[in-house]
Amino acid sequence: MPPRKSTRTTKKTFTDSFKVKLGSSTFIYTLVELRQMMMELVDGLEADGITHVKACSLYVPPVDAKGLPVTRVRGRDLEERNIPHPYRSAADEHGA
Repeated sequence: MPPRKSTRTTKKTFTDSFKVKLGSSTFIYTLVELRQMMMELVDGLEADGITHVKACSLYVPPVDAKGLPVTRVRGRDLEERNIPHPYRSAADEHGA
């Protein structure tokens, strides 16, 4: 009996996403600085002509001011967060 052909498709020759690294691992950043880096990312995407994106994941390693890991906040363990969609104002909803 001849070997079965694989039903697996060929590996795609293009990438449908790319890695974004914010900052350097040798520094710690305030949330204000993180927000600025994220805004620079979005500005760069717009400058490249990208107008839409799909859902994506962001891994955030929280630390204190000395760079030590933070695993609990206000007495609770850190948990995964899900932001399902951006806030839409009433003006957005009614086309104003």
